[in-house]
Amino acid sequence: MIRHHKFSVKRFSHDFFFLHFSLFLFSLSGIFAKLASNHSLSSFHFYLLYGIEFVLLIVYAVLWQQVLKKMDLSIAYANRGAIFLWTFMGSLFLFDETISLYNIVGAVVISIGIYIVFQNHD
Repeated sequence: MIRHHKFSVKRFSHDFFFLHFSLFLFSLSGIFAKLASNHSLSSFHFYLLYGIEFVLLIVYAVLWQQVLKKMDLSIAYANRGAIFLWTFMGSLFLFDETISLYNIVGAVVISIGIYIVFQNHD
């Protein structure tokens, strides 16, 4: 059964934060996967980091289901592009990776797309 909630800025802000918190956790799982890949398959650190990644994915899956209860699928799914933005920041700050002009343009395009989707919502 699809339930539509009466639109309010406070509720929308809470739902938006909850949505992006879950997407942030998903991007963290990728960061932990990269950290795990730097260790030998037989090392304790590999299994620790892989375990953290696994737990983050479980938490994300539960939170994503909660997001879908409160938000239209079209809005929630359009925001999955923000995973790139969160991962982009993680690669920049945690791994000191080089960011190209194409990366920046892509991040701007994704941000504009998310903004447009939210502007067209209720």
